[in-house]
Amino acid sequence: MPATISHVLVALDASARDREVADVAGRLATTTGVSLAVVLPRTARVAARLGSFAAGEDLSPADAAEVYADQVAEPLRQRGIPTASAAVLADDAAAAIAAYADRHQSAMILTAGGTRALRRTVAERLARISPTPLVVVPTQFHRSTEAVA
Repeated sequence: MPATISHVLVALDASARDREVADVAGRLATTTGVSLAVVLPRTARVAARLGSFAAGEDLSPADAAEVYADQVAEPLRQRGIPTASAAVLADDAAAAIAAYADRHQSAMILTAGGTRALRRTVAERLARISPTPLVVVPTQFHRSTEAVA
């Protein structure tokens, strides 16, 4: 019997591309009925990237990561897509994402080709260690599909 994908992890990196990959995942969820989990690995790089966000919101780095993941997830929830959000403490983004997926998800979607926290090398590593199917959205994908959608 073929495996059924019912839960998809959306990996974030606290970059401008997060909302793009969340939108792609949202379209996938709307089409297929899967639920989503928006996950941000709390690495030192992500904490640094969220520094001004945390200061502006008067949050600790841990709380900033949780709030950020929740803010990315909220538009998906507003579209009626079952969406959880989490920030997971990590020294290694790829390992943290793979471990979360192994416990909770049946597939993953992430963007690649830009930031240091989830750059191409993390996507490549996830392709080797992922316990679940992996969809990597190139940074140009969202812009190229806007005319079609």
